[in-house]
Amino acid sequence: MNLAIDFFVQLGTYSFLDNKVLSIILFVFLNLVIIVFRKYVSSFLCWFLYMVIRKTSKVLNRRILKVHLQKPLQFVYTIVCIFWSTRLIRFPLDWHMLPSNVFGVKFIIVKLFYQLIIIALTWLILKSIELWANIAVLDTHITSKAFDRQLLPFVKQSLKILAVVFAFFFSLGFIFGLNVTSIIAGLGIGGIAVALAGKETLENLISSFVIFLDRPFAVGDIVTVEGRTGTVEEIGFRSTRVRNFDKTLTVIPNRLMVDKSLDNLTSRDVSRVMYKVNFPLQTPLATMQKLVDSYKTYLDLHEKLDGSSIVSFSDIDSGSYGITIIFFVKTNDLLEIILTKHDTNLGIVGITENNGIHFTPPLQLVEVQTSK
Repeated sequence: MNLAIDFFVQLGTYSFLDNKVLSIILFVFLNLVIIVFRKYVSSFLCWFLYMVIRKTSKVLNRRILKVHLQKPLQFVYTIVCIFWSTRLIRFPLDWHMLPSNVFGVKFIIVKLFYQLIIIALTWLILKSIELWANIAVLDTHITSKAFDRQLLPFVKQSLKILAVVFAFFFSLGFIFGLNVTSIIAGLGIGGIAVALAGKETLENLISSFVIFLDRPFAVGDIVTVEGRTGTVEEIGFRSTRVRNFDKTLTVIPNRLMVDKSLDNLTSRDVSRVMYKVNFPLQTPLATMQKLVDSYKTYLDLHEKLDGSSIVSFSDIDSGSYGITIIFFVKTNDLLEIILTKHDTNLGIVGITENNGIHFTPPLQLVEVQTSK
């Protein structure tokens, strides 16, 4: 035991590059410990954070928090600890290094460490925003608040942009010693030129605010705009993503979602369907009247329809008689509408065949619009 103590005491008297050997050994040992235990320390920090904030959300669990925060916490811990451990050693005096507050090697190393710390903290903030947004989305799915699901992606992107912008200007002021106020004032003048150059981008950004305030549609709604029909998946700063029924993804600029005529199929109470069927001119009028009455009775009694069907002998042209059929399906679900139209098609064709009549081509089927 005494020999070991004497060894370390004697070791402390030796120097290498103007640093005590014991300090160099301690520096290397500490950094090895930092690197080896960084995963365990970050896991402990995640556990500690979870214990502090676990009551803020019913859907928060350690796995979600660990997935989002462990790596940025590990990076922050490693950079801060290594930077702190550098105080144990110094550059040799005969290298004639300038102080860290004067531009030189020391200055660059210190500023580099500061910049890495800022990057690490910014990464931690960005991942924390993602964690908050993901937890909020799960909460809104539980509470079925469609507007919150629509607003959250927009708020998340806004907060992340603000965090990056703040970190950028903080680096300019703290790391490089620049006058941030003057830079922002200069950007205000140059911003006019940028706004003019990016007129469409600015229009899309303003339109995104209009969408959130006016709420013509929400995430999950089925809409038709510019001849495209699909489900709204995401509303962003510049565009809205719509998943078409053939599973392709359409990206529509927000200005078109605001300026163009938009039909929100999800907000309708019933769906109006219109048929026009044609018959030969030789068809007796009594048969035509019987067809009109049979069609209306069938449609009024159909369980999927609202009982307010309209059937009329509406057209006489050079080649045929025409009967117009209008009915309303009691749903806004597209698949249910298609299945109901399939069922009514079979019923109308069956009634026609039972009366010994055949359609005159062309048979036209048009879905017109929505009643609200």
